[in-house]
This record gives sequence, structure tokens and C-alpha cells, in this order.
Amino acid sequence: MEMSAKLRRLIDSLTDSTLRGAVTWKATGELDWYLYDGGSGAVVVGSMHNDGQWPHGIRVLDEDGVEVTSFAENWVDDGHEGYQSTEVTNVYHAAKDAEVRFAGVIDSLLAGLERVPAHA
Repeated sequence: MEMSAKLRRLIDSLTDSTLRGAVTWKATGELDWYLYDGGSGAVVVGSMHNDGQWPHGIRVLDEDGVEVTSFAENWVDDGHEGYQSTEVTNVYHAAKDAEVRFAGVIDSLLAGLERVPAHA
């Protein structure tokens, strides 16, 4: 199944907004799935096998939580083996990193290491 241009645009916008810190993601309670609540709808992105690995999937929900569209990565063997969509993987990793505050933890660890005296 081919991803629609409109869904691709939503995914790209969510990825950019997440990387800028403008979007908040929450763990759904299902392992490796994250939710963005946009008020009039929501997006859920995650690992299809709940293991953090490919394939990743995305579901778009209306204000009542009813799925209106979804997309799951599929393996493609066209001489360039791999999954057909990096966009879903990109938004998955951005959402996961934002939800676990990956960047803040790394910054804190680096700041702490800067205060560690160097050995002679």
C-alpha cells in the first residue's frame, strides 16, 4: 500500500515539530507506541512488533479515537532491499526520544562529565 501525500506531509510536519520540541508525545501503555494528541485528532506511532525495531506503523485517529487512516512499513525486495518508508521510522524515533526526554538526559550527562576532573 502506498502512503498518501497528505499522510506523508503530516508525518514530516510531526517529525519537524517534535525535533523542535513543539510537540509532546506520551507513551500509550502499549510497548513502543507513542501518542500525540492534537485536540481534534491524534496520532499513534510505534513498532509493529513492540520491540523498537522495524517495521514501524502510524495510525491517525479522529476526535473520538476512531482510526481514520493508518500505514505500516512493508519489506520491499526490489534490488534495494529494505523497508519502503523511512518517514514512519523517523517520526517513531523522534516521538520515542521526545517521550523519554533523550536529549535532556544526554545533555545532563554531558554537563556532569564536564565537571569531572581530568586524570593526570
